[in-house]
Amino acid sequence: MSKWGHKDLKQLLAEGAQSVLRYGDNPMATWGKKLLFRKDHNVVIIALARKMVTSAWYILRGFGVNMEELDSTLKNKYTKLAVTIGKETRTVWGYLTVNDFIDEKSKIYCKTG
Repeated sequence: MSKWGHKDLKQLLAEGAQSVLRYGDNPMATWGKKLLFRKDHNVVIIALARKMVTSAWYILRGFGVNMEELDSTLKNKYTKLAVTIGKETRTVWGYLTVNDFIDEKSKIYCKTG
């Protein structure tokens, strides 16, 4: 990351990258751990932060990751959210069942086909 830009944002990205590297069990963390064998720790943190920003940009532009099914953790979060907002609110928003809510919200993060 360059000297330009918001210092606070860069710090948050570096903290997030450190957390992913330390506690993550996903492809991005695996990539970072492999890179640690070849590069300095700080270089890996910044590379991982940049990779996270690039991934977020692709998601925001609508080029989501191809996934057949939602991750179980994300599906549980959607279920809890659907139950918390209640049946009346879900109906007003146009979702008749909890599964309708989960299916519609999953389209935000997943592109199938």
